Amino acid sequence: MDIKALKAIACESRLKILEYLKDPTAHFESQDGFDVAVDGVWNKLIARKLAISQESVTAHMRCLVDAGLVKVSKVGTHRLYTRDHDRITTVLRETATVLGATFRNLETDVK
Repeated sequence: MDIKALKAIACESRLKILEYLKDPTAHFESQDGFDVAVDGVWNKLIARKLAISQESVTAHMRCLVDAGLVKVSKVGTHRLYTRDHDRITTVLRETATVLGATFRNLETDVK
């Protein structure tokens, strides 16, 4: 189980960011010739959506990138963010497996 990834999603703002990045065209408008669905989303747009500072978004994005849940690409001076769907799926499956085993062990202990 990936503790770093679990810590990354243990924050309401980061969970919202992951949700917004799941379907970026539903939450963000394309910007300066970049297609949010293809290229990714700027932290400025995420900050606006969450009504928090760009600095806070930068910290949240760093945490998500470090956990491997979000990918970042640099285009000129811009950083564009996209979800890593495969990585998120892997983390969720591993977590469900571990929690399921833990729950079964707890049930056995109670009986």
